[in-house]
Amino acid sequence: GKPGGGEPPPPAVTGGVINVYFHVINNGISSANGNIPDTQIAAQMNVLNAAFAGTGWSFNLVSTDRTTNASWYTMSGGSVEAAAKAALHQGSADDLNIYTANIGGGLLGWAKFPPAYASNPTNDGVVLLYSSLPGGITFWTVTDSIRKGAATNVVQVIEAAAAMGLIRR
Repeated sequence: GKPGGGEPPPPAVTGGVINVYFHVINNGISSANGNIPDTQIAAQMNVLNAAFAGTGWSFNLVSTDRTTNASWYTMSGGSVEAAAKAALHQGSADDLNIYTANIGGGLLGWAKFPPAYASNPTNDGVVLLYSSLPGGITFWTVTDSIRKGAATNVVQVIEAAAAMGLIRR
């Protein structure tokens, strides 16, 4: 430790490559049931990388899995979200899990990065309304901010992880 008090702050994190695990939760095989095509996932990855261009951060899609589960498909948080994340979560604190579903409450998505990552690592990640990805069917906005929702949520996760010293890239 440092003389006169406490541990030194974690080193500043200036960038790196964040591996992304994309989890498509659907209610059937069609895109109308949330089974978004790979082209929309690629477009969302492009939005993330464009949003972070010049920051030193980039995103690498490692894998995409597809799960048909009617309960998870309509998650709005709570125990249903916890069950889906416990079953699907991959990677570590250095990685990003993105989940798409037909989330409720009129939300486009939310981000969680628990302060107690060590005791509940599967609770982290970003949950998005499946139709809000680029090329989706949600059109109730006059700007392209809807497709950048994931980027906004990811910023929250990255900032929290860096502040807690959990990102080690």
